[in-house]
Amino acid sequence: MTALAALLACFAGFTALAFAMEKHHRDMTGALPKGRPLGLFKTGGWALLALAVLPLSARFGLSVGITSWIGLLMLGALGVSFGLTYRPSLLPRAGLIALPLSLCAAALAGMS
Repeated sequence: MTALAALLACFAGFTALAFAMEKHHRDMTGALPKGRPLGLFKTGGWALLALAVLPLSARFGLSVGITSWIGLLMLGALGVSFGLTYRPSLLPRAGLIALPLSLCAAALAGMS
């Protein structure tokens, strides 16, 4: 459950970073972004990516946790890149669903 929580957080983080880029934002929503939300998406995306390492390092130790985090970053980026390529209109919903699922998985991992 810990790895699933981190993977979902990575997916949500990369989705937020894609929202922060004009081209991907336009592909996902059909409209150009305006003003401040781009900065919020950037900050939120980087924060989610950074926070994804915490449960992994707490569960597996720092060295294995960071190594696992790097692998999960790759998988999260791969999922977002496939979403941007084939179904960009579904990616915002997938990112929004991934965030609470990540929190639920982290809570379940903490219970076990």
